[in-house]
Amino acid sequence: MTKTKIYFIIINLFIANLLFSQNDITFSTQKKYTIAEVTIEGIKYLQHAPIIKVTGLKVGDIISIPGPEITYAIEKLWEQGLFSDVKILASKIENDNIYLVIKLLERPRLNTVTFEGIKKSEKDDLNELIDFKSQMQITENKKNI
Repeated sequence: MTKTKIYFIIINLFIANLLFSQNDITFSTQKKYTIAEVTIEGIKYLQHAPIIKVTGLKVGDIISIPGPEITYAIEKLWEQGLFSDVKILASKIENDNIYLVIKLLERPRLNTVTFEGIKKSEKDDLNELIDFKSQMQITENKKNI
């Protein structure tokens, strides 16, 4: 093939890509959607229903994307102090229905606390001071004690 034909094919592919990518979903302008489903991913120890309730997002609600409802939901999840990462994504959009996925990363949990090389009275004092309990979530504040 000649260079001209190769350039022609590349330009046509580029133009075709631009034409077909016009159907992509963009959130640059606000649009209203009805919540069709809210699911949770990434949770091992907590129940899904109470987490969804905390967000204030309910199936059937009409929300704006972008809009304050998603921001509010993320803020409410952060306020719980249970997660080290919070994301709310749209997994699917059909007509005016949106399917939301809340992706969460739980904070690490403590299994056991052991002290070596100290007396029992010192161990008791340390346990009282740090106040760690089994299966407690470890926050940055607890790490800094």
